[in-house]
Amino acid sequence: MERLPRPRHPIERRTATPITVGAKNFTEQYVLGQLYRQALQAKGLQVGYKENIGSTELIAKTLTSGKISIYPEYTGVMLTVTFGRKSTPKTANATYPGRRRRGGAADDRDPVRPEDGR
Repeated sequence: MERLPRPRHPIERRTATPITVGAKNFTEQYVLGQLYRQALQAKGLQVGYKENIGSTELIAKTLTSGKISIYPEYTGVMLTVTFGRKSTPKTANATYPGRRRRGGAADDRDPVRPEDGR
């Protein structure tokens, strides 16, 4: 029986454009930012890293300006601070559709989590 090729996750596409991971100015961000950087590099992507960027408002501007490509963020902070919502959804499932409309990930997979469990 012929095996079909494994579907490629969008992050696996190799491009000449490097990804720049950003991090705010506290320990958890440094750790998560480095985890994202290392996981993306392990996938063979060119990755830069910038830390100590500052508050949510500052890092959001850095993201929209193109100086960084991604950064780790709490979903509630993203919705209330970055996107100006007055409240957060009552469940995680209710949160994700709003994230997609606001330019977040197209699906619920973490872009740096290996699909094959490695």
